[in-house]
Amino acid sequence: MAAAAAGGGRVILLVGAKGGAGTTAVAAGMAAACARDAATVLLPLPGHAGDELALWFAGTAEGQPAMTPLRDQLGALTPELLEGAAWPAGPRLSLLRPDAGAWAGPDTARLLSLAATRWARVVVDGGAWQGGPLDPGLEAAARSAAIVAIVFAPDPPSLRRTRALATALRPIARSVVAIANRIPRDGRGAPDTRGWGEALDGLGVAAACPETAEVPEAQMRGAPPVAEGARSGFAAELGRVGALLAAEGAQPGNPEEPASAEAFRTPAFRSLKRRLHARFLERLRARGEAAG
Repeated sequence: MAAAAAGGGRVILLVGAKGGAGTTAVAAGMAAACARDAATVLLPLPGHAGDELALWFAGTAEGQPAMTPLRDQLGALTPELLEGAAWPAGPRLSLLRPDAGAWAGPDTARLLSLAATRWARVVVDGGAWQGGPLDPGLEAAARSAAIVAIVFAPDPPSLRRTRALATALRPIARSVVAIANRIPRDGRGAPDTRGWGEALDGLGVAAACPETAEVPEAQMRGAPPVAEGARSGFAAELGRVGALLAAEGAQPGNPEEPASAEAFRTPAFRSLKRRLHARFLERLRARGEAAG
């Protein structure tokens, strides 16, 4: 099963359980967090995410990132040429905007394989899941990823769709985790998990990003909060999870290797899920004690 290309880069795919979960904001913040330690590229999954991604870096990118027609050039494309199509958005962060429209599965896999050969971290904004079977592009991205993170907000429809999306992803993805976003705070200032903390059917929660005005304000400035330092809860959460997923993601594999339907039941996956969820619970307890 694919975790990365032969060059060793790790692909992190973020998919929203439904529209409005804040997947693009989390993807932009995750990429900025990963870029603190390693060369990182951020790109929208063709046919799934829109132009909103570029807005997060309007104040930092060198010029306005243009859409680059890559699909018809994949046969001749090299990692070096792909790097030339990306736009600098920071010392170790690049933006890539492939041409829009739904891509075939093999084309998506080829693009991510090339990106993982050039960059140590490849963060993919998968947009919002539309429900039903995974389309070829999303399926190929899930197979190519070391980690697939489902971004959800703590409301009942989003929780139901998170469970359904995890069920669809587990047979083909190496590791599936969840990132809770826009979490309200309780009276002590800690993330309020009532009503959803036990509703994910065993899906490990890698981060809980609190609801904060800093996120829309940062988008207005054109710079993710994470890029400015871990001063907010949103930045701190994504900084931790970015480092964790990069360090504990699956090892590189063959992007053409077919997935096993039982892959998500492996001891490695179960161990990773337990570690992620244990660290999440430890942070919740620490915040509650600090607020008390």
